Amino acid sequence: MPNDISALDSDELSKLFTKLTAWSNYVSGQLSAAQIDEKTIEKKKDFLEAKLFLHKDTSKVKGERVTLIKAQVMADEQYMELEEELLKAYAYRKMVEVVYNNFERDVSLVSREITRRTNDLRMNRKDKWSA
Repeated sequence: MPNDISALDSDELSKLFTKLTAWSNYVSGQLSAAQIDEKTIEKKKDFLEAKLFLHKDTSKVKGERVTLIKAQVMADEQYMELEEELLKAYAYRKMVEVVYNNFERDVSLVSREITRRTNDLRMNRKDKWSA
């Protein structure tokens, strides 16, 4: 983005709007893919957690035993790997989300400038016809 978009001529402004919109669309797709990846890993982790709970809970005694089983599940190597993979997917999704939001703000800014110029042109035309 240029420091002062009002300094751009109409052609440059239109090209900038087109380019920003295209990038925003692309990043929107990447954000959706990142959200799907994150959800998929979360489901794998939940499934593994349930499976490990069933495997480790062989007694009918509850209370402290449940706390011990939870600790054993969380200490499981596969579970920890999925937990780390989920954290990475979450971090990636958040970064893509920031990029997407930045593009959306830039597109809105350029759109407002286009609207402002269009309104200025209309006002100037009205002034000419009424004089």
